[in-house]
Amino acid sequence: MSDDDGDMILKVNAVAEEYKYIGTQICENCGSKRTYKMQMQRLVDFRGFPCDELDCVCSNCGSKKTFVFDITGIFEGYKNMFGN
Repeated sequence: MSDDDGDMILKVNAVAEEYKYIGTQICENCGSKRTYKMQMQRLVDFRGFPCDELDCVCSNCGSKKTFVFDITGIFEGYKNMFGN
């Protein structure tokens, strides 16, 4: 799945997977590895899918990047755990 800008929306089954992914990324601006730090997280609806948007900043150069994760699997897990 991708948004209108072509950015990938990654499907995850746990919030920890979001942070693990961000922790492996290379800054598109300065090329530093594993320097993105999360500043803000918000739940959004993207085309009917629950998604987490994480606004991050590179601790090396200050470049900002937003990562978007499809968290449908997390919500399905909660639904199965707690019922309808």
